[in-house]
Amino acid sequence: DGPHFSFTQPIHPPDMKRVIALLLLAAMLPACETPREQFERRIDRILEPCEATVGVAVLAPDGSPISRNDRPMPMLSVFKFPVALAVLDRAVREGIPLSTPVAVGPEWLDSGTYSPMRDSLPPQGGTLPLGRLLAYAVSQSDNIACDRLIDFAGGPGAVDRYLKRLGITEIRITATERTMHLATENQRINTARPSALCSLFDRFLQGELLPQRETDWLRGLLEGCATGQNKLRAGLPPEVCLGHKTGSSDRTPEGIRIADNDAGYVVLPDGQHYCITVLVTDSHHDDARNAGVIAAISEAAYEYFTNTRHKNGRP
Repeated sequence: DGPHFSFTQPIHPPDMKRVIALLLLAAMLPACETPREQFERRIDRILEPCEATVGVAVLAPDGSPISRNDRPMPMLSVFKFPVALAVLDRAVREGIPLSTPVAVGPEWLDSGTYSPMRDSLPPQGGTLPLGRLLAYAVSQSDNIACDRLIDFAGGPGAVDRYLKRLGITEIRITATERTMHLATENQRINTARPSALCSLFDRFLQGELLPQRETDWLRGLLEGCATGQNKLRAGLPPEVCLGHKTGSSDRTPEGIRIADNDAGYVVLPDGQHYCITVLVTDSHHDDARNAGVIAAISEAAYEYFTNTRHKNGRP
């Protein structure tokens, strides 16, 4: 059973040495953590005060995963990345050039939804090259361009079947942007596990999904993403290459943000990459706080993989 100590029992010198040794060992335990354990503990510290459910997945260059709350969560506009993959898959299979004109008639031009493309067209609509539609949807997160691309791919079911053919069962796409905008709760329909999105980005980068030319072209759109500069991008040095797709929802009547998301990949200085997804769901915080959580996790991941720190005031 070992020795028992009390205030009435004197501690003899050999016992005192043992006590001191145990205390020193306990004090050294945090320093004995592996870098991975330190990274995971840092993520936990970031998530602890959040009044939201935050799903996190990181896929390391060697393929090892790290995750928190890895369960299906609303994607919002992050789903435009798999939509783009499905569109390009059809274009490659059927030999359809990205210069192919696609009609966007007035029946597509919903008001009250985010669409720089709509704002650039006359009221009767117009015709744009397929590649331009993809650029609007991926780089500018254009909702109407996305729905026209979903139609080109064969509908939401066709996009979902494309993912299932890839063996990706934990990304679910059954709604268009138009459907999601019919009711706030509809914005919960398209869901994904954070780890599934990381896997999709990784397979894309490995060249498993598209030929090299189409892979490089879509990478250019992802790396030119104009939205969410205060999310994953804000946690990285400005010169670091980030390809990503953001997504955010409306708020419920109670003021809850259904989703505030960012997912993508980071190319490290040595040319390797890691994939990262942060999905902030049912948040009571304002938009700046949601973005700050994503940025803090992004910074922690970059520092873990590069073993460096850049000073921008984040934990």
